[in-house]
Amino acid sequence: MKKNIIPKRDLVAIYSRTIHPSRLTDSLMTTKKERQKICNLRYGSILQQQKKLILTTKLLSLKKKLTFKELRKIVTPLKYSQEQQQTTLFSNIILNKPFWIWNIKEHKAADILTNGYCCFNHIIGLPKKNEEDKPFYDYEKLLFDTLQQHKHGWIKKATGLGITEFMLRYMAWLCLKDDRLSNSQMSIVTGPRIELAITLINRMKRLFDRLQLSFDTKETVIELNGVHIEAYPSHHLDSMRGLKDVSFILLDEPIQWLEEKLVSINEEFSRKIGLR
Repeated sequence: MKKNIIPKRDLVAIYSRTIHPSRLTDSLMTTKKERQKICNLRYGSILQQQKKLILTTKLLSLKKKLTFKELRKIVTPLKYSQEQQQTTLFSNIILNKPFWIWNIKEHKAADILTNGYCCFNHIIGLPKKNEEDKPFYDYEKLLFDTLQQHKHGWIKKATGLGITEFMLRYMAWLCLKDDRLSNSQMSIVTGPRIELAITLINRMKRLFDRLQLSFDTKETVIELNGVHIEAYPSHHLDSMRGLKDVSFILLDEPIQWLEEKLVSINEEFSRKIGLR
């Protein structure tokens, strides 16, 4: 019985998604230009590039034709653990990147020089409002400088300024810009509803959708470069008492909470950062 075979050129083309299987031909990959075209294909993330390049290289080194059974053994999904994904992300594109380049001319020059990988926020994607990318504004530079220069801060603001989004991005950047905070813990304290704690952690996880970084932690936890970030509802603060090496605490809109809860949080906050 004759085996079904796949010409090598078609095999690589199918895997690289350059043609649909219905458009198969019997031609073989023979020229250096064609091989280079496959290797130069651009994909959505650096992890995909690595996986597809490895498999494409394997396929190009094989004999001219393969059976479907042989194909199944070769094209096995490469499983990257959460730690491996973050290590690749950390070491290859985010390490030592600034949060944002506040000088417009310098930012444009860096954007051209790095092909869009100029700063943390351009790497993960800009904040959106009404489905439109938004840059960072002067009041956010003031907030950034304040966070860089002072250990404690209290923000009195109007609604709709995107401060929560800014703080989530800032915390993620602190975790990934270098490894100084590795093995430390960050806490986000929200109102009494657990749904809000879950929502904020989910928002932080979705910051990395563009890079296709996955997380296998529970709904109120995210791990970034060895930093454990957890969100706590305001009525579950007892869970914070045993935390060690706390590097950052975010109180999200605490003015809206009950007064007695705010007093309890302030006491816990003061104890953690060494005010008492």
